[in-house]
Amino acid sequence: MKNLMTIITLAIIFAGCGPTLYVPNTINTPLLAEKKDFRASIGMMGYAPEANVDLQGAYAFHDHIAAMGNFSAMKGSSYYDNTKGINAHHLLEGGIGGYMAFGKTKNGMELGRAEIFAGSGAGWAEDNSADENGNGNYHYTGNYRRHFVQPAIGLRTSIIDLSFAYRISGIRFNSFKKFSSGTLVEDSSFGFATFEPTITAAAGYKYLKFYLQIGGVNVGDESSKSAQNFRKVNSELFGTLKFNVGLVGSPWIEEKPEKSALPSVTLEPALDPVQSDSLKNNQQEAELPPTVVHIQQAKVSICLRDGGSPDGDVVNVSFNGAFLAAQIELTKKLQCFEVTAIPDGDNLLQISAVSDGKFKSNTLQIVVVEGKLERTLYLRTDLGKTTKLRFELD
Repeated sequence: MKNLMTIITLAIIFAGCGPTLYVPNTINTPLLAEKKDFRASIGMMGYAPEANVDLQGAYAFHDHIAAMGNFSAMKGSSYYDNTKGINAHHLLEGGIGGYMAFGKTKNGMELGRAEIFAGSGAGWAEDNSADENGNGNYHYTGNYRRHFVQPAIGLRTSIIDLSFAYRISGIRFNSFKKFSSGTLVEDSSFGFATFEPTITAAAGYKYLKFYLQIGGVNVGDESSKSAQNFRKVNSELFGTLKFNVGLVGSPWIEEKPEKSALPSVTLEPALDPVQSDSLKNNQQEAELPPTVVHIQQAKVSICLRDGGSPDGDVVNVSFNGAFLAAQIELTKKLQCFEVTAIPDGDNLLQISAVSDGKFKSNTLQIVVVEGKLERTLYLRTDLGKTTKLRFELD
């Protein structure tokens, strides 16, 4: 740990030895799982020469599509030859991309994450040691546009997150000005590309974690035009490691524990009318009694969806002996059916599994909507089994 802190300190010191108009921010790797998942972080760029803040966020507005936004700011005072100057940098950008979760565990969690984002943003900066009259060693100003693409793959658990990302950026300085003792010596525009491999590790518990990101900034061969342009706006970061640290927060999404599931019973075959009453009684004795749901109104809506991550579960649904739906696939979207309960009737809802999908045991979420009242139940039913709910009209 002592050696690591020494490296970070040296990186900060050396970064302040020359002009700094371009400061690559932390790579945003949100590791999203599903729609409405989000992630936000606040941190600092350890190699930046002045005090800074790095804000990042991402939100999944679709099952596999998300947006991100990043903002970083740096500002501080510099002293050279008894003159005071300002070193400041700001960057604002946004992006959109796709993501997926994979590697489902026995309890329904998908630990693996893969994503790719692309976006663009704008930055503006000033670095000088000039006094209020414009006298001093140097004075740089510039503004630029940046376009980027960044694939990443990672792992997310309740305690540790780990991701590997690679950001490819194209930066174009539209206005770069260099002054020497108040005299303009260069007014130009130019561009360069950067390649940034990074490893990000976060440790904490579920909702809040401390992160450390380690990576490098590569601009190709040192003699290339791109490298020469990069050195104009960041003379010391070339070829060095960068360390970013901070806090990251996000919701923790997992399935309900199995103990919340309602009991399931074996699907009984249709009985022939000539079968004996004793056979019927024996089969009925083997069944578990239906779970009772009390309702106040005759008309209710029954909505179904996958209780975890959709994996191709298929079920049949019937009410009072009539099919509501045959072989419907459970997804994240609620599928609703309106039924009418009969006073003193059986009012029996039966849900039987036709397919377990990729993973055994169907975990269903049932939402019973009665006017403005909503109740949510979770249950399991295996292939070849049926779960029964009895609705009693009070």
